[in-house]
Amino acid sequence: MPQIPTQVSFRNMDQPLNLVGQIHEKVADLEKVYPRLTACRVMVERRNHRHPMGELFHVRIDVTIPGAELVVSREPSEAEAYQDIKTTVQTAFDQIRRQLENHVSRTRTGVH
Repeated sequence: MPQIPTQVSFRNMDQPLNLVGQIHEKVADLEKVYPRLTACRVMVERRNHRHPMGELFHVRIDVTIPGAELVVSREPSEAEAYQDIKTTVQTAFDQIRRQLENHVSRTRTGVH
């Protein structure tokens, strides 16, 4: 568990409880990659305009680790408007996981 509890916020939408659980599971997965997470903040925002194919969601994830802060800001294109919110969150967590894995790899090899 991060030293500071995971902060999850939603904008322009109600808080879907099943999504909050998914987010906490994804943070736990990140801790398996890097157990010393200091903090994790996740913001999910529904864009105000509707697209004919569905709603657009923006997901931002900030992960703080000793000596660094990693950020992913996932803004699906209008072509991806068909994606549901869980898919958008999953994609954002996949991106932050890759950043974290790259950071761990660079740290182990001494390359910055």
